[in-house]
Amino acid sequence: MKIALFNWAPIHGNFDEGGGAGIYLKNIAHALSERGHDVTVLSSGFFYDLTNKNIFLRRHIEKKSNIRYIDIINSRVIAPAYAMFHNIELCMHEESTKNAVRTFLLDCGPFDILHIQNIEGIPFSTLELRSEFPNTKFILSNHNYHAICQQVNLWYNEESSCGDYYDGIACYSCMTNQIQFPHFFAIRALTTRFNRKLVPDDQQSIINFIMSYKELDLTWFNDFKIYDKSFDKRSIDLYGKNKFFYRRHKAVQLINDHIDHILSVSECVEDIVVKYGMDPRKSIVSYIGTRHFSGTFERKKRFDPEKLNICFMGYARKDKGFYFLLDAFSNMPTDLHGKLSLTFAGKIENEIDLNRLRSLERYLSGITIVKQYTHADIPLILSTIDIGVVPPLWYDALPQVAIEFVCNGVPILVSDKGGQKEIINHDDFVFTGGDIQSFWNRIRKILFNPNSIDEFWDAGVRVYSMEGHIDNLLSIYHVAPPARLPTVLPSTSQSPPSLPRFEKKPI
Repeated sequence: MKIALFNWAPIHGNFDEGGGAGIYLKNIAHALSERGHDVTVLSSGFFYDLTNKNIFLRRHIEKKSNIRYIDIINSRVIAPAYAMFHNIELCMHEESTKNAVRTFLLDCGPFDILHIQNIEGIPFSTLELRSEFPNTKFILSNHNYHAICQQVNLWYNEESSCGDYYDGIACYSCMTNQIQFPHFFAIRALTTRFNRKLVPDDQQSIINFIMSYKELDLTWFNDFKIYDKSFDKRSIDLYGKNKFFYRRHKAVQLINDHIDHILSVSECVEDIVVKYGMDPRKSIVSYIGTRHFSGTFERKKRFDPEKLNICFMGYARKDKGFYFLLDAFSNMPTDLHGKLSLTFAGKIENEIDLNRLRSLERYLSGITIVKQYTHADIPLILSTIDIGVVPPLWYDALPQVAIEFVCNGVPILVSDKGGQKEIINHDDFVFTGGDIQSFWNRIRKILFNPNSIDEFWDAGVRVYSMEGHIDNLLSIYHVAPPARLPTVLPSTSQSPPSLPRFEKKPI
């Protein structure tokens, strides 16, 4: 098959962008290529050449791979999505970037499959190209909630899980941190020029580039409409809805009308996107595969039946549950003092957070802090760990760290918010997300039950190898899509007052 794969972040080179979706894309690109399929990977919204206002395609060649890499340079839809949080109009409809994707499909195709990982870096109207390429299936993977949420994670203003956006009104007070675009574009432009990830030694180059802005013709920045909020009112004038309500409903409509198969990486994600209007007939749960699962688990034993060695790996962020864990361990029940050790492995730069983490030592039998690690370091980090904790407060799609724990023989205690709970089959290893009492109740059950680890493995673990996942993915690629039906979207719970002097257009 001739397959095109898309994500906003490039997977060639050492750019290290795109998070878990980027890792997944790199894995399936190589796995599909190794099976003899013709694979091309497209990125958009990452590379910018500030000396050339035009949008153009750049080809990247890797000698060790048969995969072709194409980058759209100067996309008018900047990625990731938070960079365009308030510029809904451009995210939904932008003809020049849509035309760049059209050119890609014409010049590099014809493709059997266009598999989109995220609709970031291109406008949602790009999906309308499906009608121009009737022999190319358009497939969307939901690795997160960007399809229905401009913030991406349904995580309100870096504070709490968003269960109700109040018909878009709540979105206006979300994502209040503003991007410093001079610095942002300097980094992107130098990354494009050097064709590599920037390093600390490039700091002076960034400063020099910012100083050179006045020598460049930057009038084309106007095409981004970065600070243009005119659509705030125009969306109401045109559609009778605020821009965030319009964005969610229009995005769902375009997906339902033009995507052949809607994949979700967990049942949690599927439940949420279908709840918000995606066509359940097109919806398929497709758990991601990992190269680190050989088909069997090591099933480690407890290192000390009287103690429990606990590990948290990942980002020191509120949505990932890091601050929840700090609060939980700061309020550890006295009967558990000295019975637990804690290993933190991840990027932590805030000195206050680091000191809080170190202060927990008085309650623990030991604490280990690993500030930076690579994937190759994980087996050593986990070599003395009994339990991995995955405690997100948001509805995490399917955390890669949960898969890494179990693939290294480490059972996991997980929050019930997100897809990580679908990996395991034992209730004693699931606690109520954000509930400290529930967390300690589960820790007690595991600690004081000498058979808890064996019971975890005996109950079964759901993890897929990359080979098994590719088999599943190829079967989806071959499945005929369901018949297309007109999209019927739920109405707003509270309609705004009518504005009779303007003609209302359908969303």
